[in-house]
Amino acid sequence: MGFLEKLKKTIWSTEEKEFVGLLKEGFVSSLTYFIILLVFGSVANFALAFVATRDVFISLIAMALGTFTYALGIGFFLPVISHFLIGLFGGKRPMADTFQVYFYASTPSLLLAWVPCVGELTPLVSFGNAFRGLREINKLGFWQAAVAVLLPSLIYWGAWIVFIVGISNLAG
Repeated sequence: MGFLEKLKKTIWSTEEKEFVGLLKEGFVSSLTYFIILLVFGSVANFALAFVATRDVFISLIAMALGTFTYALGIGFFLPVISHFLIGLFGGKRPMADTFQVYFYASTPSLLLAWVPCVGELTPLVSFGNAFRGLREINKLGFWQAAVAVLLPSLIYWGAWIVFIVGISNLAG
């Protein structure tokens, strides 16, 4: 399946089975797709920061932080925590499938997060993608899928807040 076809299925498809059909491509294909979108999003983030600040150094910092946050969150922590929760709910699919769902689910955020006004809504679409993908492959109930998607995100962003507050307390 081509790159543009994957974009279409992860942004415009409302059919869970069509979205989940992307997993047949395999883990390496989904990881490659995620990395391509991560690079695109990073370059777009840099360009937007540069236009706003006209400062290359600040723009590079914004790009690095954005890339690190997405790569660490979507690329590792969220799938791992979700997979643990899904296991508690009786899900039997391998962890690679959970990673793939998150890689494909992140398409709206990675592709459009830098667009003013639209970017603020893209995490909701990405959460929806993760919700429907994890729900379908693991045959979870509504609330199980909601917990498997939302709780890891709350834990992840809570850890970032604790980290930032800790760093600011060290500095001041």
